[in-house]
Amino acid sequence: MVDGISCSFLSQCAVHNETATRFGFAEPERHIGCGLYNFNIRAGVRDSVAAAVLGSKYKELPNLTVLYGATASRVLFDEAKTAIAVEYQTEGEEAASIVRV
Repeated sequence: MVDGISCSFLSQCAVHNETATRFGFAEPERHIGCGLYNFNIRAGVRDSVAAAVLGSKYKELPNLTVLYGATASRVLFDEAKTAIAVEYQTEGEEAASIVRV
C-alpha cells in the first residue's frame, strides 16, 4: 500500500532527479535511485521475514536455522516429498546445501 505522500515524493524525484525511479533495490546494480522499500510491519514495528512467516518463537525451534542475507535457490525433496536440503546464495556466492538430519 502506497500513501499519497510517497506517490508525490516519487513524482517529484522523477521530475527533479536524474536517477531512475526504482521499484526494487534487491539487485546490486539497482541500488541507486528513488523508490520505495519493502518492509514487514506488525503493530507499527518493523518485523523480520522469519518472525512474520514463522512466528515470534522461531528462534526456539531446534531443527531450524535462519540465515540472514541468504537467498534460497532450490529446495530438494526426497521420495516422500519431504524437504531434505536447501541450496542458497549469500553475497552472490553459491553455498553448500543444508541437509536435514
